[in-house]
Amino acid sequence: HGRLSESPSVRLVLALFTLLFTVGIWWGWPATWAPDELDSASILNAVGHRFSNGWFDKYPPLHHYLLAVIYSPALVADRLGWWRVDTEPVLALLYLQGRALTLAMGIGTLFGVALIATRTLGAAYAWPAAFCAGAFLPFVFYAKTVNVDVPYVFWFVVSCLFLVEAHRFGRARDCVGFALTAAATVATKDQAYALYVLPALHLAWRVGRSRRGIAALAAGTIAGLVALALLFNLPFNYGGFRHHLELVVGPASADYRMFPPTVAGQWALATSTAGQVLWALGVPGTILVLLGLVRPGRGADEPRVPIWVFLVAISYYLTLIAVIGYVYDRFLLPVTTLLALVAAIGLRRASAFVGRGRWQHEGGGLFGFVLLGWLLWRAASVDALLVRDSRYAAEAWLRTHVPRDAWVASVDDSTYGPRLDRFRHTLIGTTIAETLSNKPEFIVVNTEFLARSAESPERLWLDWLQADSGPYEVVFRYKAPLGLSALAWHASFTNRRQDEFTNLDKANPEIVIFRRRPDKPPG
Repeated sequence: HGRLSESPSVRLVLALFTLLFTVGIWWGWPATWAPDELDSASILNAVGHRFSNGWFDKYPPLHHYLLAVIYSPALVADRLGWWRVDTEPVLALLYLQGRALTLAMGIGTLFGVALIATRTLGAAYAWPAAFCAGAFLPFVFYAKTVNVDVPYVFWFVVSCLFLVEAHRFGRARDCVGFALTAAATVATKDQAYALYVLPALHLAWRVGRSRRGIAALAAGTIAGLVALALLFNLPFNYGGFRHHLELVVGPASADYRMFPPTVAGQWALATSTAGQVLWALGVPGTILVLLGLVRPGRGADEPRVPIWVFLVAISYYLTLIAVIGYVYDRFLLPVTTLLALVAAIGLRRASAFVGRGRWQHEGGGLFGFVLLGWLLWRAASVDALLVRDSRYAAEAWLRTHVPRDAWVASVDDSTYGPRLDRFRHTLIGTTIAETLSNKPEFIVVNTEFLARSAESPERLWLDWLQADSGPYEVVFRYKAPLGLSALAWHASFTNRRQDEFTNLDKANPEIVIFRRRPDKPPG
């Protein structure tokens, strides 16, 4: 561990991604523009219930515990009467602390990947693996939000470190460590269970051939089950756990199915999943992974990626994605994070195939560094998307052109719009009747959110708003140009419609502001 942390290449990669993860961490702050973030108020509510008394949430409790721990100084200050923890400034501070915790776990994930690469492939593969893990999308996006996606990948990577040691030595302490961190992974995001089904069976087959191995597996199994019971607080909150499970297996999954449970539906799902993997890797990452998958020739002195890495991906697909019938790019974060090991091998092979003479360098020749630069460009383009988000320009226009006492309306899901707290703000439904009833002076709309379906009621309402003969006129329309962004060639970021498979295009949406025509009052 010490030798790896002293490696200049690894330190440089970690410093680089600390910068990339930090840029845009203020995106939308003190509000939230990222879907499914754990907001400060919900954590305070969980603390108020002491994570018991029937408390439950869409996500398991472990990350709620961690957020409560970093909130503890503010909670103590509230107890002492120094401030009110439920005020907007304090909630905003806590929210930023939550994002900082995710950032730290993101960097910890990359360091863990470097350790796995060192133990399975060799020290020379450490920094390329860490680099690719951070650069594969959408890691750079979720490394700066209070979602549970990067935190559960962090625990997953730590569990893989124990899995490596369990395969090498078959010791009880390694099996117990693997079970405890696997429990932490599941207690952060339920779907993580699917990552372990086949790898755990493979470990049992490899280790359980002796009494010592069987004892180690038994110790791990018991430790994992006890850890799950304690992390989910079963002794004091069984009712909350039951309600959580009902939510997860019911509306939180069944309502999101994209593909029917038929042969044709499964084929479409597999195709979609492959497409999401390719999108996450990008052209440069796909090249590196393909190079890494090429079998070395006889006598080649090259390491091989452990079989359990591929079992993770197969297990995850068969026992989760194929069952629930839908997939998002963030679902594949643990898979692409481990594929960074394959990409690290591909980078060295890229050097061998192309790099020659003075371009030859440890970890990559000229061709390899071009691919790494391309990956870095994609990651930095996500940061640029956040920093130049169109909602900042919309807010600036509103401050300049709209009086504070004007009635400014936004639609029901205001998470995806500009921050309107400074105005007399009201929420309206996306219907003509409700608009005519409320008669707002200005309406602020994220058109890409409403344009997800061509024939939806929301889209029909938007068409009514934009009609020349209607009671409202467009006074502001903006979407920050992508310019030299690596994302400018992806339809998801140019088609003016939010993609159903990724949240990245929820940054920088087209924002339109409508003003009521003075000559055509509603109604």
